[in-house]
Amino acid sequence: MMKKLRSRRGETLTEILVSLAILVLSISLLVTMIMSAGKITEEVKTQDKNYNEEASAAERAERGDILTDESPATVVISLDGSTDSNFQVKIDVDICGKEDGTLRSYKKHEDPDT
Repeated sequence: MMKKLRSRRGETLTEILVSLAILVLSISLLVTMIMSAGKITEEVKTQDKNYNEEASAAERAERGDILTDESPATVVISLDGSTDSNFQVKIDVDICGKEDGTLRSYKKHEDPDT
């Protein structure tokens, strides 16, 4: 160690180039990680916004707000993937959602006459 400090020789060109290569590689990895984190953050924000809009539509449906012209509708659920009516369940539902039709929420239709 003391010899290195007393030496006037300094660093070799190879040592400097290797250290620069390591530095450039480290910086590029760091930039890539930051960019990926930014993309993931944007995706999560979009999904969170969509979830909150769905939850709001479901809450409005509970209150009976914003029913579309299509309500009540019948949803057919096939238990085995076939079109045979023996394996299908039909449920009347109220459709709630945005006016532009992009967001839908469904709840079981309750007939006020019964």
